[in-house]
Amino acid sequence: MNAAPTRLLIVGGTGLTQVGESLFNAAMALGISAQLVDHRAASAGPALLRRLSWRLLQHRPPRLGRFSTSLVAQCQQFRPQLLISTGTSPITASALASLRAEGVRTANFSTDDPFSRSNGAGFFYQSLRQYDFIFTPRRANLAELQRYCNKVSYLPFAFDPKHCLGSELTAEDQQILGSDVLIVGGCDADRIPFALAIARSGLQLALYGVGWDTVTELRPFARGHAAPETLRKATLAAKVSVCLVRRANRDGHVMRSFEAGAIGGCILAEDTVEHREIYTSGASGQSAPAARFFNDTAELVAQAQALVNDPASCAQLRQSAIARIREGSHRYQDRLSSMLSTALNWRLNA
Repeated sequence: MNAAPTRLLIVGGTGLTQVGESLFNAAMALGISAQLVDHRAASAGPALLRRLSWRLLQHRPPRLGRFSTSLVAQCQQFRPQLLISTGTSPITASALASLRAEGVRTANFSTDDPFSRSNGAGFFYQSLRQYDFIFTPRRANLAELQRYCNKVSYLPFAFDPKHCLGSELTAEDQQILGSDVLIVGGCDADRIPFALAIARSGLQLALYGVGWDTVTELRPFARGHAAPETLRKATLAAKVSVCLVRRANRDGHVMRSFEAGAIGGCILAEDTVEHREIYTSGASGQSAPAARFFNDTAELVAQAQALVNDPASCAQLRQSAIARIREGSHRYQDRLSSMLSTALNWRLNA
């Protein structure tokens, strides 16, 4: 192994399955000295101020300047070789320019599409121009990102062993958490028709994530926002785990695309190029797909019903998904190693 970077600073979310915290966990696993800064501090303050700033100032966090100044001060003290931020991280362009002038390389893992109406932020477009490297888990916006940075790379999501491994399912867990079809993720408008199709099919549906209880017909199936341990057990207890992308975010896959497979779910995935790459090619030398795929609501229901009535096929898909995801290079340690290789010419020996 080449010498590990002396110091790494990560700016991102903490708690549950936030990518920032998963990258920090990966750094610890790789023996890298790292600090994690929770970017939610930039949005602290009275609720009214946050709403006004969001609506009137193009999604600008109310404490953007203060957060950026404190981040520069922390870097001056910690002196990282590389700063990695996630999503539309609240760091001003001037702060990034200051860090680069002091020799800190800067990278952004663009976890959400910054050009979408819901995720975009006026301040962030100037910040994008100041990053040395941008990594994106979606191919759909590569060309747009290259207008802001000339070093843009496609880098898929991954799974965090801390959140996806280690649970055993008891009979009581199966009784409480079991379902025919499990969907984990936010209640995006383009996901609702798929959930409604399952609900109307008579299959037992379980929905985890924010917003499902706002749809009257789906409210009986909504189980709220759950901790990683609950999601692990719910995935093992479900006969089928559905992976839906976020079309408004131009996704080809999502975090759940890797997490459900790593846990051991029977995967029924929306048919995209990325889902095909993940579950039909690459690791483990397998020739058979490790998932089933669907293109529309009718195909989703038909595939789900077929799997629910075929336990042997479900069991085979579970084992194939585990082998493909766990034995492939799909941990956040692998993604962090790729970032370090690109930004600092650092490589992890297999």
